[in-house]
Amino acid sequence: MLPMAKVPSEVDKFISLVNGRAKTLVQIETQTLVDNCEQIRELGWDYAYIGLNDLMISRQKSCIWDLLADATVEQIFQILNNRILGFGGVTRISGGNPISFLELLHDILTAVNGR
Repeated sequence: MLPMAKVPSEVDKFISLVNGRAKTLVQIETQTLVDNCEQIRELGWDYAYIGLNDLMISRQKSCIWDLLADATVEQIFQILNNRILGFGGVTRISGGNPISFLELLHDILTAVNGR
C-alpha cells in the first residue's frame, strides 16, 4: 500500500519496488495525485483507494463529503474507469485526526437521515 503519493513517479517507483511480489494499492490522498490521475492510469498498480479524509485535508476543506458533492470522486472514477477503485473516509472507532471517527459517524448519519 502506497499512502500519500503526490506524483506518478512515486507510484511507478513503488510498483518497481514491489516487483510483482504482492498486489499493489495506491491511495489517492493528495490533490497533486488527483491532478495527475491520467498519468497514473496506465501504470501497473492493482488497486486504488481514494482516502476522503486525507484528500479533504490536502485540499484544505472542512467536510469529506465535499469530495462527493463537487464530483471529485466521480471524476477520478471516470479517469481510472478501467481499474479497480474504491473510496472511504472512516478510521478506528477510537481514532481519527483531525476528525474523529465519532464526528465522521455523526456526519454520515446526518446525511443518511437528512437531518
